[in-house]
Amino acid sequence: MRDYLTSHPTGRQLGLIMCLPLAESAMYVDADVLFYPGARELARLVASESSSASFLQDCQFAGDTRLIRAEREKQTPVNTGFLILRKPLDWSLGVARFLELEGAPSFFTNQTITHLVMHANGANALTREKFILELDDQCDYGDRHANADVAIRHYVNPVRHKFWTSLFP
Repeated sequence: MRDYLTSHPTGRQLGLIMCLPLAESAMYVDADVLFYPGARELARLVASESSSASFLQDCQFAGDTRLIRAEREKQTPVNTGFLILRKPLDWSLGVARFLELEGAPSFFTNQTITHLVMHANGANALTREKFILELDDQCDYGDRHANADVAIRHYVNPVRHKFWTSLFP
């Protein structure tokens, strides 16, 4: 696992996430996430003690299915692009699944490990109406989800072009 965490691009991301939080709550944010006016509530969310962590819910399961043991484990998919970590998490389930993995890690191995660990630690999904990861407007020129009530939108690959149109409307 050490090679994965130090050499693989998404393994390095996982290594960083596994180290959080250090002393106080931490927020992990990918570079393709934009903040909108609704982000004013983030300070309250980060300070909340409601759960060990909160995560951006993906619009579909995007993971390494070799790490999944039952279909129910795919429910409420975690996206590693935006995480709030309030307490150190128990990563033992993710590490165990990684060690059982046959073959090389894939692009989504890190996200699947994080998904399993978030659920095992009782993390909660952020509200999908305010914390957006959607592909349903992929072929529209405009950004159907960007508005004053939204806190963030993660512009993953299929909608990354909208990142730039949102910056310069």
